[in-house]
Amino acid sequence: MLVFRSIRLFNRIIHQCFWRKRDELGVDLEIDKQQIEHLASLIRVQLSDDEITSLGEELNGIVNEFNILQEVNTEDVEPTGHIADLQTVLRSDEAQKSIDVEDVLSNAPQTSNEFIRVKRVIE
Repeated sequence: MLVFRSIRLFNRIIHQCFWRKRDELGVDLEIDKQQIEHLASLIRVQLSDDEITSLGEELNGIVNEFNILQEVNTEDVEPTGHIADLQTVLRSDEAQKSIDVEDVLSNAPQTSNEFIRVKRVIE
C-alpha cells in the first residue's frame, strides 16, 4: 500500500480527481489511471504500474465511501462538535507575572545578549 507523505497531498488528490469535477459536472466520477499519473507528475513522484493500480483502487474505495456519506439525509440534523457533553477541566488562561529575564540569565552558565548559550547539537 502506498503511504501518503502528508494530509495535504491526500487532500489535493481527492480534490483534483473527485470533488472539483463532481461540483462542476454534478456527477460521481471514478479516479482513473491517467488522473493518478497526472497527479504523480505534478508532485514529482514516480509510481510503478502496481502502485498506480493499488492507489487507484484505494482512492476509488475512499471516494465510494464519500459517495455513501453524501447520500445521508442531514437536512434536519444540527451540526455538532462533540457527541458527548464534555466540560473542560482546564483552568482559564490568565496572564501571570513570569521570572525576570535578568534572573534567568544570571543563573545561566553562558549568555549572549538576552539568550542562553548552549553547546551546538547540530553540525
